Amino acid sequence: MIRNNQVRANKILVVFMLILSLQYTFSAFEILGYPNLAILGYYLLIPLMLCSPPILNFYIKYLTIENYKFNLKSLIHFVPAIAVLIINIITYSQVLYSDKILIITQQFNKEVTDMNLKIYLKTYEYAQIFYSI
Repeated sequence: MIRNNQVRANKILVVFMLILSLQYTFSAFEILGYPNLAILGYYLLIPLMLCSPPILNFYIKYLTIENYKFNLKSLIHFVPAIAVLIINIITYSQVLYSDKILIITQQFNKEVTDMNLKIYLKTYEYAQIFYSI
């Protein structure tokens, strides 16, 4: 049974590494100056950041708790990521392309009047705070 948990832990580690690689890829698009690809990544970047800690938690549980079994109650850890993804789809898809470029280049100095943009920026700010805890 220990071997079975080790195999599951390794699979979870693979998922964790894939999420990290996607985060780095989206960040690289932004740094290297590919705004079109970075815009697509912004839909997923924050939810992926919020998925990383629960996945790492499950990895550690599979390694340390003998006969640990994943149950549906454990999915509650992913509620913030799913909520942010839904908010991103609703708000970020309605933001103008020029504003998306300004968000990515972090040159957003003008007063924000678009409600969808305000919601997206606040979601981004709160997700950053939540992720840093």
